[in-house]
Amino acid sequence: RNNIAQYLHDNFGQNVVALKLELSLLKSYVPDIEPTVKKSLSRIHMITEELLELIKKMTVSLQAPSLQKYGLILAIQRLVDQRNELNITEFKFHSNIQSEDRPSNLKFAIYQTVQEGINNVLKHTQAKTCIITLNITPEKTSLTIYDDGRGFPNHVKFSTGLTGIKKTIEELNGQFSITKDGLDNTVLSVIIPKGQ
Repeated sequence: RNNIAQYLHDNFGQNVVALKLELSLLKSYVPDIEPTVKKSLSRIHMITEELLELIKKMTVSLQAPSLQKYGLILAIQRLVDQRNELNITEFKFHSNIQSEDRPSNLKFAIYQTVQEGINNVLKHTQAKTCIITLNITPEKTSLTIYDDGRGFPNHVKFSTGLTGIKKTIEELNGQFSITKDGLDNTVLSVIIPKGQ
């Protein structure tokens, strides 16, 4: 499922985005275009938008069945509970979210980030505690994954998984970072502005 979803995003999704850009350029290149042709281009542009949205929905559906079934908060809590059963790192999840009325691609990006972050904490940091905090304000959606371990090695920071997460967040006009706090603890941070 994950491989199919990634293929859809990387191939079909990116090609549709390119097609959409080419259509916009074509319309700008020919300002005095005939009305019938202009109307046809507008229809093609609309179909392209619908196709892009369909690919996004299919990608989310394939990659995160738990998210689709339970919703964002419960899906993350279930993920945390499952990882706590391993008795390696104590994971704690906090959120101020009262409503999950957010775009599906944003919810998927947040869930995917938590999933990848938790797995990397378990595999690489030897942390005793990891705290996951998800908050939504009128201005932004913010996620932090804090752990008291030894941090992510450089090869992990630039791994395919985290690089893919960073790209997904940036496509939502968001910011993705992995830093150290004053106590040398690792903080993975995501901030996505309102409207995404």
